[in-house]
Amino acid sequence: MFQTPILDVAAGLLLFFLVLSLVCTSLNESISRMLQLREELLWKALTSLFQNSEDEQSATLARNILDHNLVDALSPPGKDTSFIPSDVFSIAVLDLIGLNATDSQTEISDQLDAAKTAKSGDLGDTVFETLKPLAVAAGKSLDDFRQGIERWYGATMDRATALYKGQMQVVTFCVAFALCLMVNADTLMLAKALWTNPQVSAKLAAEAQTVAKLQPPVNVSASSSAANQPSSELVTPLPPELQTAKSNVFGLIGWSGTFPWQTGYDHANEHRYPATWWEFFLKLIGLLMTTFAACLGAPFWFDALSKVISLKNGGSPQAAPAAGNQKA
Repeated sequence: MFQTPILDVAAGLLLFFLVLSLVCTSLNESISRMLQLREELLWKALTSLFQNSEDEQSATLARNILDHNLVDALSPPGKDTSFIPSDVFSIAVLDLIGLNATDSQTEISDQLDAAKTAKSGDLGDTVFETLKPLAVAAGKSLDDFRQGIERWYGATMDRATALYKGQMQVVTFCVAFALCLMVNADTLMLAKALWTNPQVSAKLAAEAQTVAKLQPPVNVSASSSAANQPSSELVTPLPPELQTAKSNVFGLIGWSGTFPWQTGYDHANEHRYPATWWEFFLKLIGLLMTTFAACLGAPFWFDALSKVISLKNGGSPQAAPAAGNQKA
């Protein structure tokens, strides 16, 4: 085993970044739910499926899909759902245009034309014109038509997910910086505190060793399917080991003391407010370092922490992780 102060400090810092990343992820999900970002993104994706998202007919079609019994059952009472599985979407569309039961001897495109004649007054022509190429490709197979709709919807949601991830990267940075500023999460300050207090760094390193045995967390904000999952399934409470680590880590940061222009300002206090331009600069660097670290996500820091702990243990493998994914 390699018991060196450098590894203890490294383990403590990585544990700090891991905990802060999980806290930021939890805050991000709360903001996403509050602003209904997933619901808004799903609405835009549905309207974009049918030509112009500003078109009144496209909005009507999207509303009809969201109001379908199978889709509506996925949402909380009085609210729109934040996700629609591809199979449910295809069933809703087929039901909407009246092609649930078809004649296997007739081309799907011909049946679609018949449905257009019967329902264009209620639905307009947009949905039928959009689905026409899929119907032609399906031949006489309703299953192929349904699968084509599902692939078409899936490709649209992939683009929506990419947009969602871009939005959440901006949200993550803003949330991380605001949190770091509020709690004085200064990487430079914490690194100095751990280096000059071997007992504290050893304690955090021991906690890091316990945390490294847990199941790796899932970075839901950056997940490829995050925009198309029910938000209620994306956040779960931190396990007890991480709750303890969070309390101990946050006990090492924070602001204290008076402002520089007030009586009793203590220059020896590591948690003091900066008094000079140089101190302001160093504080900003320390806060930005922590902010960018939090933006990398919990899975990144969990992996880095596991490698450092493995090095401390002489390269021995970690114990088998606990069952189930831990999410924040």
